[in-house]
Amino acid sequence: MYQKKKYRYCGLSSSSFDGGDRETISIMESNIAYLNVELVAVAEREKKREEREKRERRRLRQQRSDGSDQECDENDKSDKESEGDEE
Repeated sequence: MYQKKKYRYCGLSSSSFDGGDRETISIMESNIAYLNVELVAVAEREKKREEREKRERRRLRQQRSDGSDQECDENDKSDKESEGDEE
């Protein structure tokens, strides 16, 4: 189940940033980790989509070549039949 996480603004507070605000840094690290996971998921989905498209193109090419082979075979048969009629 997808859970939407709530994130706080990770900007600088009005107080000085001497040594860093550990809570802000922790939140930023969590956001980075979450986005890295999401990035990997998007890359995997994109790879699967490309593979599906590649298989589909290959299937369509195969169908076209099978269809043209059948047409050539049918043309050859009709040519042979017409040659036999001429004799």
